[in-house]
Parts: sequence; structure tokens; C-alpha cells
Amino acid sequence: MTGNTCVVDGALRNLRRCPKPNPGHDWSTFPNKRASVLVPLIADRSTDTLHVILTQRVSSLRTHSGEVALPGGKSDETDVDEIHTATREAQEEIGLDASFVEIISTHEPAYSLHRILVTPVTGLISDAILDSSHQDSRTTTGSFTADVLASLTPNPEEVAAVFTVPLDYFLRKNGHGEEFVIPEGETQAWRSYTFDYTDEFGARYYIWGLTAYILVNVAMVAYGRHPDFECILASERPSNIKSKI
Repeated sequence: MTGNTCVVDGALRNLRRCPKPNPGHDWSTFPNKRASVLVPLIADRSTDTLHVILTQRVSSLRTHSGEVALPGGKSDETDVDEIHTATREAQEEIGLDASFVEIISTHEPAYSLHRILVTPVTGLISDAILDSSHQDSRTTTGSFTADVLASLTPNPEEVAAVFTVPLDYFLRKNGHGEEFVIPEGETQAWRSYTFDYTDEFGARYYIWGLTAYILVNVAMVAYGRHPDFECILASERPSNIKSKI
């Protein structure tokens, strides 16, 4: 291990050591409304930075239109497990071939505001993605992160934009905020992280809700520290029981 790769290697090592969620607990006992998201990581050795791939959903979608999200979706009956769901959805949404993704950790499921149980699956994108035969006609930029993004083929019916954010951004106070959200038909307000991110091209993205919650948790595991702001506890997140207030 060289000096300029110690942060990336340490973060990946921490993620690989992450224990599986709730050992011994049978998640199949939960309601049928289950989903998985992939947290696709790019290890940029030139900058010693882990980047996470995010999408912005098209504005015409029925739910979560225009929002920033991780690739993922609801489980199908044919899915073998949460990992299968996450990688299948990532291939459908952004054209990320599962053969180029090394699964390195699975994290504690959390409920969305719509009471869907979502399991985050962290995957490292292999360098081989740029060596595959379908890349022969593409030009390279010299940036591994940019070249990986260029190799993807987003589904225009679901995805308006694909971009990356340094994973440690979700531990920094700069750009962080919070808001309170009241789901439709309920009275209890849930606290949510928010992040205002502007990429190198000047495009601005607002990251909040379950996506932000997952990214903060994954970043805490990767970098072995708490964020520079107050954490939202699991008990402050929605559960499978609706508010009775």
C-alpha cells in the first residue's frame, strides 16, 4: 500500500469489516414492501477519494420525480436476495453491469416515508469496466471517475442525470442542513438530513431523506467517525408503525 492510497484502502477495509445487519434476524418476516439500493463506489486512486454514484430521477415519474436517489427499487419475486435486487435495478437504471461490481457490505435496512423496508448494498466498481469490449469506441478523459460515468448508459425513462459525490462529503458540515417531513396522511414529523451539492460543472443537486440517511451511515462506517453535525438516530426514522399522534 502506497502513501497516496491509504485513505481509500482504509475506507474499503472498514466497509468489508462491516457486520451483516441484525445477525440471526429473519427479515422475511417483515411486510412484502421491500426494496434495495446499491451504493456504487468508485475508488479514484489519483486523488485517494471514494466517490458514490447518484442519479436524479426524471420529472415525469409518478413517485419521487426529480429527486436524487441511489440506484435501486422494489424487490421482485424472482430476486434471490437484497444484493440481487440492488444490482438488477442498477443495471436497469444506469446500465451498470453487475459483473463489474464487487459487493463489499450490506447495511441495516431502514424504512422509507412510504413504509418500504430498504436495504443498502455497497459495491465497488471494478477497474475492468473500462477494459470491456464495449468501451473501445469511447474516448477517455484521464479521470477514472469521469470515465466510469461515461461508460454508463442511463435509462432515459427513469434517469435525468448521473453524477458523483465524494463519499466523505456526507460527513462534512459544509452543505449540510436538515428539515422535518410529515408523510401524507400522518401527523408526526420526521427529521431528515439535507445536502446541497454543486458539481464541477456547476450543476446543483439537493440530497435528502432516506438517500441522505443511507449515505451518512455508509460514510460513517467507511471513515470510522461521526459526522461534523448531529446524527439522526434509527429511532428518529420512520418505522413500520404509522404515527398515532
